[in-house]
Order: sequence, then C-alpha cells, then structure tokens
Amino acid sequence: MIDGHVDSFICTCALHNNIESMFRLGIEECFYYGHFDLGLSLLKKAANKDHLEAIYLLRMIYISRGPHQCDQGLQLLDTYFGWAIPDDGKYVGVVDSAKELLWAVDVVHRLTTNNITFQCEDQRHSVKGAFAIGHEEDEDRQRYCTVCRWYVEYGRFCIFLKNING
Repeated sequence: MIDGHVDSFICTCALHNNIESMFRLGIEECFYYGHFDLGLSLLKKAANKDHLEAIYLLRMIYISRGPHQCDQGLQLLDTYFGWAIPDDGKYVGVVDSAKELLWAVDVVHRLTTNNITFQCEDQRHSVKGAFAIGHEEDEDRQRYCTVCRWYVEYGRFCIFLKNING
C-alpha cells in the first residue's frame, strides 16, 4: 500500500483528472484493495488518454475477466502493441514500467490463468505449448498466432504478480 500522505496526494490529483494519478490509484484499487470495478474505471480513464501502461494493465485485467472482456482485451492489446516486432523497445519499456509500479504496491489480489480460454487462430499448434516459451526464446513467438502470443504474455504477467510479496 502506498504511504498515507502520498495516497491522499494521488487521490486529490486523480480528482483533478491527472492521468498518471488515475493510473496509480487504479493499480492500488485493483491489486491492493481488490476493488476491480473502481480500479478498472480509473485505468480506463487513463487508457483513454493513451497512457500506455494503463492500456497494458487494463487489458491484462480484461483477459482475466471472462470470454467477452478477454476478447476485447486481446483486440485492444494487439491494436496498441501488435506483434510485428516482438522485442520492440517501446513495448518492453511499457511492460517494465507497469511492473515497476506494481512492485510499489502490496499486491494482495492477483490474476490467475484459471478458467481462461483462448481461441487459437491456428489449430496446428498448442496454446499450452505457447505458454511454455521462455524469455530467452522470444524469437520463437513468431511461429504462434497473435492470440497464443498474448496468452504467453498474460501467463508471464500472472507469474510476475504471484512473485510480488509472495
């Protein structure tokens, strides 16, 4: 949890539509307090102003919330980040920045891969096989469809959350 004085400052800034404050408060509401509806609302406001870290986290949460929001999350992730260049520095920077901010929050409420279903675009490979790809094998992601690649990213994100304070 963020320090009380800092938390109060962030809340005040968010009330004045400061995008970064809405993003940070959204993280805290989702991952510390477990108020996903409020957190999603704050993250959406930041994402609508093209805050890339908010877009990334919002879509990861969407993926965890069932088929309709999962599909929406996958589409929006692909729209903003795509996979034409899987090691794109901009994308890696966004992910690293979002994860760095999560380290500052006592993550109590985590996302899991339980009950997540993805509809693979190419039935010739296994989504479960795609999930096994390690960071050192990122170039192999090109042989998987977009859906499977985002499944890999979502799985990595869940593992990251599991390791925070855990």
